[in-house]
Amino acid sequence: MALSIDGEELVDFDEEDLEVELGSTLSNFAEYVLDNFFLP
Repeated sequence: MALSIDGEELVDFDEEDLEVELGSTLSNFAEYVLDNFFLP
C-alpha cells in the first residue's frame, strides 16, 4: 500500500481491499510499538 505523505491524493476508503490492507498494517504497527516500547 502506497499512500502519499503530502496529503494531496484522495483516498477511497470504500474500497474493500484498501480497508483490509490498512487494518492489517495498523495492527502490525501497533503490535510493533507495544512489543518494542511499552512492554519490558
